[in-house]
Amino acid sequence: MKRKFDVIIIGAGLSGLLSAALLSKHGKTVCLLEKNSETGGAIQPFTRKGESLDTGMNFIGAAEKGQI
Repeated sequence: MKRKFDVIIIGAGLSGLLSAALLSKHGKTVCLLEKNSETGGAIQPFTRKGESLDTGMNFIGAAEKGQI
C-alpha cells in the first residue's frame, strides 16, 4: 500500500510533535517518525544506574521582552 504525505517529520520530540500538530491543523497530511518506543524526546523521564530522572521541560531563550 502506497501512502502520500505532504510532510514527513523525523523525531517525535517536542518540536516534532508541535510541528505535526500545527501542520495537521492546517490541513496537511503528516507522517511523524520516531526511533524510540515513546514520544517526547528530552522531555520524557529516563533511568540511569537505577536512578529515575525527570528532565522536565527545558527552555532556552527569553520569556519576556528585554530578557536575555
